[in-house]
Amino acid sequence: MKNQEFEYQPIGDRIVILRDKPQEVTGGGVIIPVVAQELPLEGTIVALGTAGNFTVSIGQRALFSSYSGIKLNVEGPGDYLVLREGELLCVRAPARDEGTRKNGAAVLEGQARAR
Repeated sequence: MKNQEFEYQPIGDRIVILRDKPQEVTGGGVIIPVVAQELPLEGTIVALGTAGNFTVSIGQRALFSSYSGIKLNVEGPGDYLVLREGELLCVRAPARDEGTRKNGAAVLEGQARAR
């Protein structure tokens, strides 16, 4: 899949992630000061490197550790990180449809509910 709306092309097994914005207000309505906000450890994959054998795809949501990647200082909707695919901790699984196979196991939700 081609990199969408990102001006840099990562090289090799590197990927670019758009980090989620930090939480600015708590559920109770308390405003969190900028210095106290924690950087989110989740984001959206926006570009893939030239290696071509990735197990992730553009648009997937991914989790990474707080010390992984290098921050890019480019203009955009948020903070971009460049990291290797191996630095990802996990990706959000796609929604499963009834009767589809995922990792060799049949997902038969409708049949399981009927029992």
